[in-house]
Amino acid sequence: SVAERYMVADGQIVEWSAMEGLYLYQEIHTLDYRARHLAAHVGVITRRAEELFGLRPRLSAARLEEQIEGLMMRSHLSRRVSTRVILKCYASGCYTLECDEPSIYIGYTMRSLRPEAITLQMQLPMADYPTSASIATRQLADAVARRQGYHTALLTHGEELESEPTRPLAIVVGTTIIMAECESVEANLLERAARKAGFPIEKRRLLRSDLKSADEVLQLSWQGITAMAHVDGRAYMAIIGERIAQELENI
Repeated sequence: SVAERYMVADGQIVEWSAMEGLYLYQEIHTLDYRARHLAAHVGVITRRAEELFGLRPRLSAARLEEQIEGLMMRSHLSRRVSTRVILKCYASGCYTLECDEPSIYIGYTMRSLRPEAITLQMQLPMADYPTSASIATRQLADAVARRQGYHTALLTHGEELESEPTRPLAIVVGTTIIMAECESVEANLLERAARKAGFPIEKRRLLRSDLKSADEVLQLSWQGITAMAHVDGRAYMAIIGERIAQELENI
């Protein structure tokens, strides 16, 4: 039999069901049923909902923390490894919490998979906002990449590399970390971890030409650091990425 799935809908644990409509989202890292950086996630999605939908969702970090713990207990998920919980805020004003299957990792980490990537001309809709439209764009880009024998794609708009809010991109040249300006929990964590590891930060637009001089190409997601093995056939290292990943657990 198929295991039952659950979600939180406006504060109540219910059986999972697909909901229609445009939404903003946040990907929340949990371990031992505890949500990390939850207040920061709530702050981001609240501001973005006000800007995009013209509404202020009634979200409380304290109540969401209780609801996340209740959802994960009801779903009988492991406490021993990290799990992603997705907070969605819909244009209607309602919100949901949904959880994935547990990951293989414990806490933020340097992911073992080093992807083979390509660059792909595909613009994110309203790139500063983590929306259901950006999820669909990412899924399409990865499907195109897999069709060509790669794991993933770095999105480009003209000569500019797109940096997605929930998976910000960083280019490492020597020991300098180059990042685009981005208001997200993930971008803030990446910058703080890099500074804590002692690396200087340069904030500016990322360009495709930066890939030619880069030593490493990194992304930060809810799981931690992903270091690209190759982009468009060019090989990259993961030394700085390892050091940044080690600092994520200390923030």
